[in-house]
Amino acid sequence: MKIAMILDNPLNPDNRVEKEAESLAKAGHEVTILCKIANDLPLEEIRNGYKVKRVFRYNLGTSVLVEKYLLAHFDLMNSVNEKYDVYHCHDTETWPIGYILSQTDNAKFICDSHEYFPDYIIKKNYNDENKYKASKVLIDIRGNYIKYADAVITVTDTIAEKLYYEYKLNEKPTALYNTKPFKNRVNKKVNLLREEFGIEKNKHIIFFQGNIDYSRGLEYIIESLKYIESDALFMFAGNCSEEYLRELTDFAKKYNVEEKIKYLGFLDNGKLLEYTASADILVYYPRDMVQNMKYTIPNKFFDYVFASKPIIVRDFDVYKEFINKYDFGFTCANLNDIAEKIDLLLKDKNLYIKKVNNSIGSQVDLSWEKQEEKLVELYSKL
Repeated sequence: MKIAMILDNPLNPDNRVEKEAESLAKAGHEVTILCKIANDLPLEEIRNGYKVKRVFRYNLGTSVLVEKYLLAHFDLMNSVNEKYDVYHCHDTETWPIGYILSQTDNAKFICDSHEYFPDYIIKKNYNDENKYKASKVLIDIRGNYIKYADAVITVTDTIAEKLYYEYKLNEKPTALYNTKPFKNRVNKKVNLLREEFGIEKNKHIIFFQGNIDYSRGLEYIIESLKYIESDALFMFAGNCSEEYLRELTDFAKKYNVEEKIKYLGFLDNGKLLEYTASADILVYYPRDMVQNMKYTIPNKFFDYVFASKPIIVRDFDVYKEFINKYDFGFTCANLNDIAEKIDLLLKDKNLYIKKVNNSIGSQVDLSWEKQEEKLVELYSKL
């Protein structure tokens, strides 16, 4: 099949989209990704068996800049000079134009939802109430195109279930986890964090990696430090604004734990999994702000799994499903629970080793290769 994937960013990078494209190309399909132009990237290139064409300068999903919105769509439509069998459209911004193009070519239309789009816009991120409301309305309008899809893909079984019933879809969406190839696992002993940042051997490292903002809930981990009896240091890495970093530092000072936190900045992505694997415990405790937080699983969760270390996460059902099945960590309900579970892991060596082994044991089942099988099967049924 000739597949056109539509993406509202320059693919710099977008690991999920790249993995899907590579998997489909490997299965014998001809894949082209149509995406946004970036000044520092070529207009056309070939990566791992698929083509990338950067064809529109403005975002398809802009909420208020009508002129740029139209220009982006015209640029995309004018760039399509061949017929495709499938339009595989990533996130709601691309669904209306993808549907139109699929109708023009009498092609199949796939909606790929990387979020729980009915409720993922965080109001706190908007300074303008009208822009927030406009974004919500546009997402609702774009989201309705899911009803016309020949197939739907999303990121968790929970979202698949909810979209199936909420939009009365003919078939349940296919859940492809944002996970890693099996070969990328790290199950050997590494000490990058201690070696590069001068951390003593006897100090335990609690680690978070990823974008750092209010929604990620780092304050919960920082406050829990005052209850942790073990000698532990909370290290966190990723993009973080100077303003928010000051807020986190002030928050740590408020609870007299400023000496127990360390911000590492943005780490080399090529070595990120090894950095992650050199921690003792991996944490993620997002805020309960929108339903998307409860239903999606971020890339970092599977990074944690493939780093082969125990995981502490919030007690959302989507995490409980994995923790209960594979037993590679704990879900926690509050600050005291976080501290108790961290101390339990650090004080009970046998329990700690059990969680590590369970994490290693889950990696085949949770690998990208397993997701690839589901993706290829979906295409075989179109």
